[in-house]
Amino acid sequence: NTDLLLGAFPRSTHKDVDAAARAAREAYPAWSRMSRIRRAEHLDTFVQLVKADFEALARLMAQECGKGINECRADVTEGIHMAQFCFGRARMPYGDVVASEIAEKDSYALRKPKGVIACVTPWNFPFAIPLWLIGPSLVEGNTVVFKPAEETPGVGQRIVEYLEKAGLPPGVLNLVQGLGEEAGWPLVTHPEVDAVLFTGSKEVGLKIKEWCGRDPRKMAVCEMGGKNAIIVLEDADLDLAVNA
Repeated sequence: NTDLLLGAFPRSTHKDVDAAARAAREAYPAWSRMSRIRRAEHLDTFVQLVKADFEALARLMAQECGKGINECRADVTEGIHMAQFCFGRARMPYGDVVASEIAEKDSYALRKPKGVIACVTPWNFPFAIPLWLIGPSLVEGNTVVFKPAEETPGVGQRIVEYLEKAGLPPGVLNLVQGLGEEAGWPLVTHPEVDAVLFTGSKEVGLKIKEWCGRDPRKMAVCEMGGKNAIIVLEDADLDLAVNA
């Protein structure tokens, strides 16, 4: 239905990105000092809210990005599973005792939060992929600035609304909308951002890695350019193959 209006969303600029990054930095000390288990409990509440809104969220996704409704339901389910995984991991050990050649020396490794994380995500899995990036970032004590794809702003906004209703403190998760050139790149290059998590094209991912490689403080994790071939043989069930 070309007449269907799903909503009106901001076209964020570098000024919005700057405000979001600074809000994330301001929220970071209190959030990172909070108990890891308490941080994760927000994700448990988030899951309950998503489950109550499951079908409406799947339908919004189908209308916004054009996937079939069954795949949209699977997308929501995968995001729920990721949030549940992050919640469960919070009560598991998150470090290692490292063997030492000197009896008097104790050596161990602990995971510590990095700081402000930029999460830039694509349109094709607009619920699951953001949860892959946002969920672990929050549980480990980082604060986040999230920029969803410009094609799926509604699902991106819904994620942030659920987490806000789940009691996430102000500034811990911040949303900017709009185009890569106007919001995404200013976010990647912002001096307050300590790490960039990106899923999208190879072209953009290479630019992000190149930029972050100039700064020894800034990290980047880029998932880019997946191309998955499907081979349908003569004896295949074509109805099943086409749907898959």
